[in-house]
Amino acid sequence: TKYRSIFENTGTASIIIEEDATISLVNTEWVIISGYTREESEGKIWTEFVLPEDLERMQEYRSKRDINDFQMPTKYEFRFVKRNGQIRNILSSVTMIPGTTKSIVSLMDITERKQAEETLRKSERILFEKNKEYEALNEELRQANEELFYAKEKAEENKRFANSITVQTPDIIYVYDIAKDKNIYINKNLREILNYQEGTVPEDSIELIKMLMHPDDISQFYKYADLIKSWDIEYVHQFEYRLKDAAGQWRWYFGREKEFLRID
Repeated sequence: TKYRSIFENTGTASIIIEEDATISLVNTEWVIISGYTREESEGKIWTEFVLPEDLERMQEYRSKRDINDFQMPTKYEFRFVKRNGQIRNILSSVTMIPGTTKSIVSLMDITERKQAEETLRKSERILFEKNKEYEALNEELRQANEELFYAKEKAEENKRFANSITVQTPDIIYVYDIAKDKNIYINKNLREILNYQEGTVPEDSIELIKMLMHPDDISQFYKYADLIKSWDIEYVHQFEYRLKDAAGQWRWYFGREKEFLRID
């Protein structure tokens, strides 16, 4: 008949289900999607093709349809078991045939779409977790930068404090590198203290001392360089020496030196 021809050629897998839940008619697309022949399909209970985990929900929909519950969905998804045992995701559309107790069910295979959606969800979950990791890393970096900033501020504060002390003290404070034979830090300009004009004597404090130290004192000035390896970390070396000022007078200085850093 005309209606049977339309049913056969809808392009969608379709079945007709009787009131007792048996399948009375299937089309060619059903045969293709299910893997079952017409003879194997027609006369069977439709629930035989539903994955057991989805069966209770499908039967609930069927019961609501039987009592004309208009809240029952006309479209829903379930998992379909093919003849070869393969499980496919199906979107079904159910319509009652007017004037009968039969229903026509159209089925669309949406397995590939569901797989793509699951792949997308997994990617989104991975991206979400990665974003959380990046956010946590950024927070750690922010805290580290903040700590570094405050550490630098504290270091600058300590430096300013130390400088204010060394500038105000009347003592000459220096750090002498024995290996380089050079003062790597000194808080005062020794040339200015001895009242020499710029350019008349070396600016380097060690070279200046070598030039202006009294000949009788110069030997002891170097003696501790040979003895320092035997010093205890708490040992304070003390000695007196004389330096000639710009007026030709010998000024006495009292030195106290202590090991600051040892590099073996």
